[in-house]
Amino acid sequence: MRTTVVIAIIACWLIGGQTFAQTLTKSEAEEMMNRAFELSEAKRYEEALDIFLLVGKNTELQRTESERKDYIRSQTGACLCYELTEQYEKGYQLAKKLIAGNLKEDEKKDVYRQYVLNGYLMACRLMRRSDDGVVDYNKARELLFEIMPYADDKLIIYVVPKVPYCWYAEGVEYYVSLKFNEALDRFKNALTWYHELGLVKDEMSMLKLIASGNNYLDMVGEAIGNYEQALELAKKIQDVTEQLDIAKELYSLYNVVGNMEEKNHYNHMMDSLFDKTNDKEAHFTYYNHKGEEAQGQRLYKLAEQW
Repeated sequence: MRTTVVIAIIACWLIGGQTFAQTLTKSEAEEMMNRAFELSEAKRYEEALDIFLLVGKNTELQRTESERKDYIRSQTGACLCYELTEQYEKGYQLAKKLIAGNLKEDEKKDVYRQYVLNGYLMACRLMRRSDDGVVDYNKARELLFEIMPYADDKLIIYVVPKVPYCWYAEGVEYYVSLKFNEALDRFKNALTWYHELGLVKDEMSMLKLIASGNNYLDMVGEAIGNYEQALELAKKIQDVTEQLDIAKELYSLYNVVGNMEEKNHYNHMMDSLFDKTNDKEAHFTYYNHKGEEAQGQRLYKLAEQW
C-alpha cells in the first residue's frame, strides 16, 4: 500500500511538472523519503535519487522547521545517490549549496562528508584525461584545497596526498613530451608536499624523477645530488631494490664525469646489496648493470652470461 501511494505521488509530479511543487504533506514527504532510503539500501540509486529530488523540490522553501529538516535530509540523500551514480559534479554542487544555507550542527557531518567525497572524486576525474582529451590539473588542485577544511580524519588522509599527486601527474605529461623544465617545476612542487607529509617513498620517487630530468638537461651535478638524496631515503626505508637502482644510476653518472673513486664506490655498493637480497627485481637490476659493465669493457661473452 505504501509503495502504491509513493508511485502515485511521483506519477502526479511527472504529469503536473512545476505545478506540483510545495504540495506534499508532511506524512507524504516522510513516506517518500522512507521509500527512497529503501531503494538506496537495495542499490537502486537512480530511483532513490528521483524521489529525493522530488521531496527537495517540495520542501525547498523551508517554510517551517519540519520542512527545512525534510529538505536537508532529502538533499543529503540526493548527494549520496549522485556520488554512487558517479555524478560527482552534481553531488558537489548540491552539497555546496546546502553548506551555504542554514545547516544545524548535527546536520553538518553528513553534508560535509558528501561535499568532500563528491569534490574529491570530481578532482580525481579532472586529473584523468577524458575521451575528448580534456584534463584540468589546476581546477583539480583548486577543488582539493576547497574541500580540504571540511574533510574529517578519515577523509583527509585521501584528500591531502592527492595534491602532490596532481603535481606529479601534470609533471609526467610534460616529461613524456620532453618538456623537462616544466616537468621539473611540477615534480619539485610534489617533492615539497611529500616531504612535508612525511611520505618518504613518494619523496624518494620524486627525487629520482627530478634527477632524471636534470640528467636530460645535462645538469649532471644536480642529478647526482638528487640521486644521492634519494639513496639516503631508500636506506631509511630499507628498500634494497631502490638502493640498487639508485646506486646503478650514480655509478653511470660518476663514470660520465670521470670520477673513478665514486664510480668504484657505487660498484662495490651494488655487489654488497646484491648479497643481501633475494628480491627478483633487485637481481634483475644487478644483472643488467653487470651486463652493461662487461659490454663497456668489450667483454661481450661475459655480458651475454649476465
